[in-house]
Amino acid sequence: MRTWKQVKLARIILVGKKCEECHRKLKDGEIIGHHVLGKEFTKKENLYLTELCRLRCVDCERALHQRYPGGNPPHLVQEVKSLGLYLMGV
Repeated sequence: MRTWKQVKLARIILVGKKCEECHRKLKDGEIIGHHVLGKEFTKKENLYLTELCRLRCVDCERALHQRYPGGNPPHLVQEVKSLGLYLMGV
């Protein structure tokens, strides 16, 4: 079974050490692994998938959680729906 830390590291390898929203380069301690389906749902359903993790800086994570349900902007909602996954709160 994968852990969220492993998923986050796999995502870093896939997209690099950058915020996937503003594209700012980030250092190791600055990278937030956003749970697209929510932390509780991810744990409950054991959905530790690289596709369900988004790398963000602190500023983008905070702003997106204030603006959108679950911190998921419309483009991310559409991407998850295209994977055939249910996005909580949408």
